[in-house]
Amino acid sequence: MTIETHETLTKDLRAAADVVVIGSGAAGAVVARILAKAKLDVIVVEEGPPPDRTRTSRSVQDAMFLLGRDRGLQVAMGRSFIPVLQGRCVGGSTTINAAIVWRLPEDAWARVFKGYGLGDAVPLEGLEREWTWIEEELNVNTVDRPRLGRNGELFLEAFQKAGYAAEAIKRNEKDCIASSNCILGCPGGKKMSTDVALIPRAIADGARVFACTRVDRIEVKDGRAKIVHATVINPESMARVASVTIEARRAVVVAASAIQTPCILLKSGLGNRAHVGQHFRVHPGTAIGGIFKDEVRPWQGVHQAADSLHFRKEGFKFETINLPPEMSSVRATGIGARFIEKMMEYKHLALWAMHVRAKAEGSVSPRRDGSATIRYTPGPADMQIARRALKILAERFFDVGAESVVLAVYGLPDRLNSPDELKVFDDAPLDPRSYPFIATHLFGTARMGPDPASSAVGADFQLHGVPGLYVADSALFPENLGVNPQHTIMGVAALCARRILG
Repeated sequence: MTIETHETLTKDLRAAADVVVIGSGAAGAVVARILAKAKLDVIVVEEGPPPDRTRTSRSVQDAMFLLGRDRGLQVAMGRSFIPVLQGRCVGGSTTINAAIVWRLPEDAWARVFKGYGLGDAVPLEGLEREWTWIEEELNVNTVDRPRLGRNGELFLEAFQKAGYAAEAIKRNEKDCIASSNCILGCPGGKKMSTDVALIPRAIADGARVFACTRVDRIEVKDGRAKIVHATVINPESMARVASVTIEARRAVVVAASAIQTPCILLKSGLGNRAHVGQHFRVHPGTAIGGIFKDEVRPWQGVHQAADSLHFRKEGFKFETINLPPEMSSVRATGIGARFIEKMMEYKHLALWAMHVRAKAEGSVSPRRDGSATIRYTPGPADMQIARRALKILAERFFDVGAESVVLAVYGLPDRLNSPDELKVFDDAPLDPRSYPFIATHLFGTARMGPDPASSAVGADFQLHGVPGLYVADSALFPENLGVNPQHTIMGVAALCARRILG
């Protein structure tokens, strides 16, 4: 597999292709795979480098420095600061995520797409058809019992004991060794992220990949999106290396995420500013821990092994999560001996997370340095749901014998030692600043719709008023899904590619 990088793209370059795809993650890789297989000449432009698993396997710090957006320090600013975790590498966020695969439930499809007049543009039967081949190429399978880890076993036991639906997660991986190192880019290359599963196949069919290449703007010429202007950068120093100008004979596909897609459009002066960069939505998530007498060994088992959609229609879901010690330590309270004492409990820690299908909206805009300004604050109704979800998690921990429940919520004790103390959640603060949220599921900043007055992108996947400029990622989604979005993004991107093929 050959990928051009800053080490080979050392001189200013002019190129041409039938289709230029911006982004190599869940959306961009699927588009490139389909179009290259159909014998179109495709160039994929990716801002980040190819993953170097010999380096990223060393630590979370190394992985985020090389693979993460803004070195893993990207945040949404609002009433609180919420980390927004994204990949910036070949494979995009699929390289550092937990490989969770969820087919969008029919009621969620009806709410998110059909409810906005997009039932024909994004038909459920079309998504199902695309998901079938995608699952084959990504080797999607259900986590088996040996790889659940004790954390996953406890989660399933707790939710089944309460009569709540829960199950082992479907994941895109092959021969996973259950080392809980997904966030490091899977050092063993067992996760079927797009840099492993789809980009190589697109290249085999003739696609070219320009990595370490940041798109600056898209130029409209002769009434169509025609030229992509980009800069080759050194991914470590971020220094400029060369310029790249690519002519798109047929189409430009922006698949750079719900954050970078609107930034590219805004820098290009394209799109309805009432909607491009607006309506930003996320699933705010956070976790609490249970300390057990017996060892849990959270480093054993897959990164995220089990989840529960029992409360999905009420606006939240639950997942297990295994974190490396350096990430777990971020949420440990206390200093000195007290901090060390808590970290000594790490091997007895089970960690479970919740995600809220929040209704609050924010905004995204580009900055001169190539990063983005993200503004977002969960609303009062979202906070009510978050507080309830955390109480349910704490109850489940005690149901399966946790000696204590560890919290990181300002205004609450840092530890609950019995179910009698769960009442503290009833008066827990509703200020977003009190909760250590993180956002990994991002939506809505170039929303799709049939009416240009209320959307940025048409039902034909093209930016309203700009023929030949397609959007293929979760920026299209009018609102939050309520489930992990990777699979839906891939399915929608496949429909976009079919549209380009006619």
